[in-house]
Amino acid sequence: MFKFRKVKRMFEDDDPRLYYYLENQKFTISDVFKDNEDLIEKAIKNHKNTIAETAITYCDNLNKLNENNQSYLMLAVKHDNFPIFKLLLEKGVELNVVDNNKESLWFYLANNPNSEFFALVSDKDIEVKGFNLEGENALIYAYKKGRKDICLHLLDKQIFVIHIDKYGNTVLHYALWNNDLEFSYLLIEYGAHIFSQNYDQITPMDIAKEKGFEQQLRNKIVEYVDSLFKANDIERINMLLLDYADNQDFTELNIPFLIALLSIKYDNKAIFEKVWRNPDLFNAIDYRGKSLLMYCIELGRLVYALKILYLNSNINLCDFDNRTVLFYIIERIYEYRNDQKVQNEYSIIIDELLDRHIDVNIQDVNGDTVLMLAIKLRLPRVIDQLIQYPDIDLNISNNDGKTALMLAYEMEDYRTFQQIIISRKADINKMDNDHKTLLLLALEDDNLELFDLLLKYGADLDIKYEGGKTILMMAINMKKTRFIVKIFEYLNFDVDIQDDTGKTALIHAVLNNDIKVVEALLKCGANPNIEDKDKNTAMLYALSRENFEIARIIKTYAEKMGVN
Repeated sequence: MFKFRKVKRMFEDDDPRLYYYLENQKFTISDVFKDNEDLIEKAIKNHKNTIAETAITYCDNLNKLNENNQSYLMLAVKHDNFPIFKLLLEKGVELNVVDNNKESLWFYLANNPNSEFFALVSDKDIEVKGFNLEGENALIYAYKKGRKDICLHLLDKQIFVIHIDKYGNTVLHYALWNNDLEFSYLLIEYGAHIFSQNYDQITPMDIAKEKGFEQQLRNKIVEYVDSLFKANDIERINMLLLDYADNQDFTELNIPFLIALLSIKYDNKAIFEKVWRNPDLFNAIDYRGKSLLMYCIELGRLVYALKILYLNSNINLCDFDNRTVLFYIIERIYEYRNDQKVQNEYSIIIDELLDRHIDVNIQDVNGDTVLMLAIKLRLPRVIDQLIQYPDIDLNISNNDGKTALMLAYEMEDYRTFQQIIISRKADINKMDNDHKTLLLLALEDDNLELFDLLLKYGADLDIKYEGGKTILMMAINMKKTRFIVKIFEYLNFDVDIQDDTGKTALIHAVLNNDIKVVEALLKCGANPNIEDKDKNTAMLYALSRENFEIARIIKTYAEKMGVN
């Protein structure tokens, strides 16, 4: 290090006269030292501060840089020499120096755990731009070194928070990899981008998913953007719109979509009129499975709903339960069922949607259509609007096999029941999952009025139910005389249909000892000679039961008709 023992001894003793000695001898660095370090650099490095202070006092160029382009100030931080660092600051040395590794004073401060150094320059105007050979800016570097105090200062100095290093990572990537949620939230508030992809196509949101705190991160972002609207921070909101202008992924948290939603929530027309120029926002559902139109209905912002309708949005978008906006409107009408004014406002939206040919036949996860929902919620006005709609399909069955007509019957909504039947759009002979038609339900429920109405509008009497029995056979076995009489009023059935055992209605009447029904069936042309699978006829069953009166009626009928 030293070429002269005297110089070496004086240096080791931290003798300030060394400076004067070298000056008097007019020695150059190469004359005295074996390397290129000057006296100040050596003194700083070895904490020979008496020598350093003397040399600094008389030095006419304290901004001199060494061969690594390092300033004395940088060296003081690097070698943890706080007294000399403080002295150099007092001397007003240049702060904005970048060394050969492209590292500024911030990098040196971040690398030194002694926070006293940073405290002395926290009020100084030090440039925060630039990055080192690893592509790290001072923020990324300071975070990696665990210097949150410096990070916060750099953020306040508006350092470029979305800067990427040589791997394409931002500081938010590193914060999330480090499970540092609180700092991640802060970075987002300063403009960190949650969808910035590194060179492995990994975004901060991907990291959050992997770590299991995606929902927490998402909620914090929503909370932050919401706070901007509450504070009416239009400038920051506009910046977010610019930063995320290319964000077209709606399966994740979409910032422009969120801003559009909050502009609706807070009735911020200025922001809404900025986002309505992006048609994608009105033709997508967000990560919660809802469209902006659905949110308008939920929030009661019907003017915005009308605007979106006139912007040619996709009105048939479905949420994660496969519900269109019509489902939302019907639920809101039910919620305000005692407020006629609100109901009228929502009915206007329904009319607008119907005019635009919304698909009213879409089924939700339960298989219900909007009409079925309206029936379940007992909303007659909505029911009327939907039944009158020309494209309504009244024959759709839900997951329980129930049609709108069946649901109306179950809900004892006889007004709707009759309205659907009279419309002649519904198949009144459809079976539910229990293989029952409305006609059978009316029979089982002893509802003769509806039974008669169904027959009047063409209910099929020849449908086979459990065991292959027809409605007449079941009525006979259930001994429901009024219903049997009603069936005979229509006479539009096959009198000789056989069930799974081969029995006809006549045989069932014989087995039930029902003389009047036997007579009625024979008058309708029932064939007494049909055999069941046991080779028995109606006559044989009558004789087996010793019911000679029925046997006589059958014999008389057979002779009259010339049947053996």
